[in-house]
Amino acid sequence: MNVMAHTRRGIIWVGSLFLSVSGLGCVDNGVSVKNTPPEVVFSKPSDGQIYREREEVFLSATVRDKEDPMVNLQVQWEISPDGDLQGEQTISGDQVNLNLGEFLDPGDYTVTLTAIDPRGDNGSDTVNFTVKPNEPPTATLLVPEENDKVVFGGAARVFLQVEDPDEYDLNDLELQWGGAAALGHPPAQPNSDGSAEFYLLDLDLGLYSLDVTVIDALGATASDSVLFEVVYGDKDNDGFIDVELGGDDCDDFDEAVNPSVDEVCNGIDDDCDGIADEGDAVDASTWYRDSDADTYGDFYTSQDACSKPAGYVLDSTDCDDNDVAAFPGATEYCDGHDDDCDGQTDEDDALDVSTWYADTDSDGYGNPSVIKESCYQPSGFVTNNTDCDDQDANTYPLADEYCDGHDDDCDGHIDEDTALDVSTWYADLDSDGYGDASVADIDCYQPTGYVADNTDCDDTEASTNPGASEYCDGHDDDCDGSVDEDSALDASTWYADVDSDSYGDASNTDVECYQPSGYVAD
Repeated sequence: MNVMAHTRRGIIWVGSLFLSVSGLGCVDNGVSVKNTPPEVVFSKPSDGQIYREREEVFLSATVRDKEDPMVNLQVQWEISPDGDLQGEQTISGDQVNLNLGEFLDPGDYTVTLTAIDPRGDNGSDTVNFTVKPNEPPTATLLVPEENDKVVFGGAARVFLQVEDPDEYDLNDLELQWGGAAALGHPPAQPNSDGSAEFYLLDLDLGLYSLDVTVIDALGATASDSVLFEVVYGDKDNDGFIDVELGGDDCDDFDEAVNPSVDEVCNGIDDDCDGIADEGDAVDASTWYRDSDADTYGDFYTSQDACSKPAGYVLDSTDCDDNDVAAFPGATEYCDGHDDDCDGQTDEDDALDVSTWYADTDSDGYGNPSVIKESCYQPSGFVTNNTDCDDQDANTYPLADEYCDGHDDDCDGHIDEDTALDVSTWYADLDSDGYGDASVADIDCYQPTGYVADNTDCDDTEASTNPGASEYCDGHDDDCDGSVDEDSALDASTWYADVDSDSYGDASNTDVECYQPSGYVAD
């Protein structure tokens, strides 16, 4: 191969693979010096670097030798594969450069730089690089697309996107347009991002073609073309263009369907928002979540919809949507919960409500005629209903009965014989005011024929009782347990008749009902 290189003394041409940049220095043959070979290190390109076709290739290496200056060194470039190369070499200090320009054909290359000192010792370095073949650009007409419909009466947008992996600046590409492009002002180059855009004006109804060719710096090309039709776009005359023509009328055969109308529940996308019968339809129903499936919904969780969503109902009166037993009309129970959703908890009409009775006197027993139905005990009420006098705290069942004219123990009887202060009465058959202890009657009040006294010793004789006078009649008249004692009212005084002459001594007497022995009445 041939390499053209610059040295400090001018431009030289070197055949084959070798290039000399200077003459050899002097060598003192009389002195033996230990020599260090030159050191060569490539700095450009990096090993494995890839160049585009026709991209400038610039080689640079650092060459150093401890014993000799650069001017005394010889450098040799070896390049494979063999080929005809032109290069411009420059040296600056210890930098050796070789510019191979833009003329390398695509392929893989290996370059070796060898430096040789005056004593024949050498050092070298090798670098590999690739020249990549040119890749053609790409061109894609994005707008209009093939067989697009363009609405008559408006400007038709054209949008092109090009790509080229070999170009750093895409606006260096050339664009050549054809067909309907003449009806606009097409750009000759794309933008730096590869895009190109313009508009076609004054298109009549009919079929059109549009084509474009992209040309890169090496003449590689890419093309694209489309056919499109200009059509009338508002068939139903509702003022909106058919969506298939780039408009927003989703049914161009129905003037009642376009983006300006209200959505209704009819199975049609009336307002052309892509959804039929959505929740904002003017006649949509409000549905309420029914989490507990009791057919009553939660007022605070709702959604509007044309048809019933799963788990929702039209009713909104459930007061607890997590309890299937709580809903309007449910049975109320005394459970601390508003079961029937009437806004009240455990009211008096609960199924298991209790009956409570007024206990005005606070004796624990209630008045059966004053009642209250309630889930919980009201103040002043009890469950018992057996109080017969709720104004008297001492009157209630099992209370002590007293002889007070009142049914203290609420057994339906007043002052019965079991009263705590009951009296014992004794029969007074002879009505002398003294009763027979053997015939008694326990009663709060004196029975007829009875007296409180029980000291009568003969209740068949009215004249015999503890208050009667004793007589000498062979009877214990005063009930003192003695008969005809000396105290008898008709007892006689007897006089001692010591001499038995039937005449007594007045100074020696004895009062007796009956004549004592040795005594006389005289």
